[in-house]
Amino acid sequence: MALRDQHLIMITQNNNWTTIELKDKLDEWIVATGSWKHTAESYNDEEIKFTSDNSKYLYWLWNPMRILNIGSKMNRASHKAGEEEIFQTFITLFGVERLANGKFRVASSDGVGSGILRYNVNPHFKAGAITWSVERYLR
Repeated sequence: MALRDQHLIMITQNNNWTTIELKDKLDEWIVATGSWKHTAESYNDEEIKFTSDNSKYLYWLWNPMRILNIGSKMNRASHKAGEEEIFQTFITLFGVERLANGKFRVASSDGVGSGILRYNVNPHFKAGAITWSVERYLR
């Protein structure tokens, strides 16, 4: 597997942390998308789940405004034209650069970015401000 295909993002809040794994699906320079999954790499060595949605719906979207939205994308129950899918964001990360080689990087010089967690993940995280960092790895 190519080095640019998978990334680890570490989410932190207070003394709690966990990593999620991102996998690239589409990279069109101005936008990149992919899937993600929970990992057991955390402060308590257990999988911390941000959602109970089926893993086939876990989706992320990066845009050149340096924003990475992580959430769930699935078919909408509506039958109206133009309403085929809905993307619900759980985590928004700010200052996310994507280099020409596909690597994610924190835009700040200290290597730590800011973000927002939209929902409580009890008892691990509370909705609100989070920090994040990124690691690229090969499995």
